[in-house]
Amino acid sequence: MNKTIKVIEVIKTKFAISPIKGDDVYTVIKNNLLTEGVIEIDFNGITNVTTAFLNRAIGNLYNEFSKDLLEKNLYFIGLDELDQALLDRVLSHALLTDEQKNDLGKTIEEAMFDEQDNWG
Repeated sequence: MNKTIKVIEVIKTKFAISPIKGDDVYTVIKNNLLTEGVIEIDFNGITNVTTAFLNRAIGNLYNEFSKDLLEKNLYFIGLDELDQALLDRVLSHALLTDEQKNDLGKTIEEAMFDEQDNWG
């Protein structure tokens, strides 16, 4: 059975920017993944999307479900090119191992520290 989740109906706004609203979408997707099978996530009508929203709505699913299950059962529609790129970045980050995430965090911290040294 296929199910469509219209993001705009879940968050009640055309702005998908709040992590809290992302949690709302996450909950709806998670509950439906357990019962519905294939799910289409519809972003039509959404004008603004942030990675903070996508991390909570979509990225956190990778903490609960396998990559294979999500790739087989989740489809996204209604994203423009920029928003699709943001989603792709969120998905790439969600698939990093904990060790890779720690390494990335250290690299970012070092880059920020080096940048501060250049300004101070």
